[in-house]
Amino acid sequence: MMNLSVRIMLEKKIMMSQYKYTRENRMNKLQHLTSPISPKRRPVTKTRVSFAINKNLYDKFKTAADKDMRKYSNIVESSLNRYVQSKS
Repeated sequence: MMNLSVRIMLEKKIMMSQYKYTRENRMNKLQHLTSPISPKRRPVTKTRVSFAINKNLYDKFKTAADKDMRKYSNIVESSLNRYVQSKS
């Protein structure tokens, strides 16, 4: 049989090693989350805008765009480009 004080010391040692392990894991995760993003980001070249259009026209637009599986913004941007080029 082990002496009670030796047993308590062993249990404390085990608990401390487990605490240290979990604390280190938490610190590593925290450090990983707060570290700066290494990949370079592309500069922002687009601007977010909003337009007011007829609801019926918007519903038809959504239906057509979804049918062609195209992004709404790409359709609008290409239409705006065509308009600007025709006026230049």
